[in-house]
Amino acid sequence: MNNVTTTMLSVDSPMRLVISSDNEVTAAAQLCVLKNDLHRRPFGLVEKVYFDKYLAYGRGKDKKLLETVALAAQHNNCYKFVLLTEKHDWCVRNIAKKAGFQDHGVYFKLPLVNFNVPYNEIKSYGVRFSITKQDKEMARARLYVINNGGLQPFGFMEDVYVDETVRGQGYGTTILETLIDKAQQSACYALLATSRYERKKVHELYGRFGFRVAGKEMRKDLDMLI
Repeated sequence: MNNVTTTMLSVDSPMRLVISSDNEVTAAAQLCVLKNDLHRRPFGLVEKVYFDKYLAYGRGKDKKLLETVALAAQHNNCYKFVLLTEKHDWCVRNIAKKAGFQDHGVYFKLPLVNFNVPYNEIKSYGVRFSITKQDKEMARARLYVINNGGLQPFGFMEDVYVDETVRGQGYGTTILETLIDKAQQSACYALLATSRYERKKVHELYGRFGFRVAGKEMRKDLDMLI
């Protein structure tokens, strides 16, 4: 099998959006705008979602937050907007549905054991991994290492693909081994991933690497602003 080649991708720092009332934060979230070379437009990943249960829930500010973040993603020309929700976050999912999100797939999480890397030296960046055979791409995946101001960055895995003609021959395993190793070297506390419900073989592959179902992926497709 050919070696894995890598291409670096630029990642901007996450932007924080806050809704306040009488100088109190009622809702907040961070938006990461991530580039994917398969699309002319980037996509948005939202995390660190917070709602004040007394000031936001049921008062419209919860829905307004997601609408505001989606608008920010749209202004950054994103073609989709992804929200990862934990298993117990049924309330957030209900709010997301009211804001136009769809239940799109499974959200996976892999806790990582980190190498001795100074966390404050890790900047947000992306890597594209690829395996080619006779000038044809047989497998690929992307890793986004995101420093959101916490103690450690986290990794987000996107666009894991293996060509139909070589599935079951170890290409997916090689790509994931390389990607996970890179996430560990970058001091990520966890590696996150999503997958559509019908991709059972992918779910099995993730399970063999220790990924566990953490919740659901909510997605909203975005039109291009003119």
